[in-house]
Amino acid sequence: MIATDTIVNTSTTVVYVGSPAEPVPESIDIDPQMLTQFIELPEIQPNPDGLVLSSMRNQLVATINPLRLQFQDRSQEEPARPDFTSRVIGIMDQMRNSIGLTPTAVGIIFEIRAGSDSTELPSQELKSLVKDDLFAGTRYETIGASLRVWYTHGGRRYDLRVEPVGNQFDGQGYYGRLHVHIELDEQNDGSEEWLSQALRKEYNDLKRVLSRINEQAGRQRDDNPCIQHRR
Repeated sequence: MIATDTIVNTSTTVVYVGSPAEPVPESIDIDPQMLTQFIELPEIQPNPDGLVLSSMRNQLVATINPLRLQFQDRSQEEPARPDFTSRVIGIMDQMRNSIGLTPTAVGIIFEIRAGSDSTELPSQELKSLVKDDLFAGTRYETIGASLRVWYTHGGRRYDLRVEPVGNQFDGQGYYGRLHVHIELDEQNDGSEEWLSQALRKEYNDLKRVLSRINEQAGRQRDDNPCIQHRR
């Protein structure tokens, strides 16, 4: 299954959603001088989702509109570059002050890749999580699968995908994407310290969940003599 010692964090994304002051501004005026406090040598490009701010030096891409702020760290560090949260909160505070945005929820998204510890394709390995053949009694036979699961804990909602790279039957290696939805309140205030702790906690928990998936797949194989595991 998933070779957990080969996990690479390909990107970390933080998304703030909320309600701005009325009336909702149709656009956002960005002061480039203000941005240089938080992003080095930023490039600013408009697109249908808002303004896209990117910095190769900081390995950061931010997409800003009046209802949604998205920040992506592309450094591949775990769980993110050490300066990522300070840049996120700095820009977030500027938007809070300039358009009166009140964040109501934050999303944390990790995208990872990993190798396999088996000679089987990931799609074939994931098939073992399907307890019975979906097409038993028909002319079809299940030959592969991907996994998507939703779960909750402590008021947080999780959306996890685990699939072969490229989501193809013959994809080599594993791709994973976790989206954590967190409502903000007095306890979860979205501060820099809180965000740093949340990133570390959720990334470590993701690794534990992937190990749990490995365990479950192994049990299914042991319980089903029809599943042959080649190594």
